[in-house]
Amino acid sequence: MKILSIVFAGLTLVVAGLVFWLSKVAGGGLSLLDLFLDAFAVVKLTLILLVPVLILAVFLPNGRGQAGGVLKVLMWSALGLAALVTAERVLNIQNAVQRTHTTNLQVVAPSLAESLMPLVLGLLIAAIAAWKIASARPPSPAPAFD
Repeated sequence: MKILSIVFAGLTLVVAGLVFWLSKVAGGGLSLLDLFLDAFAVVKLTLILLVPVLILAVFLPNGRGQAGGVLKVLMWSALGLAALVTAERVLNIQNAVQRTHTTNLQVVAPSLAESLMPLVLGLLIAAIAAWKIASARPPSPAPAFD
């Protein structure tokens, strides 16, 4: 689980950097608030739903016993919901590009940044939950040499 938490944390940083680059550099200097306010309703609803899940993942105790099961459910459901919404939005962007024949990055970048925002939050929740689950395991006993 520690490797999984490191992978999720690394992916979170990469996708968050991509969202920042798409919104600031390629998208004409949009802030995250601008992206949220202009976002599609499903993206807004997903972000509003994932923020309390993030708070719950942060404040739940380490993953021993019943808390471990709750953290696993939070981790995979948040990641799955975020990936599903992101995939749906990217497919919608692809359809719009095909219909309008627009490949200009300044036109497409804000929509891509908007569609990746739930994925950043889902990966962050998954990284926190995986780290808490991994840190709750008792250390394995050292091998005895006779």
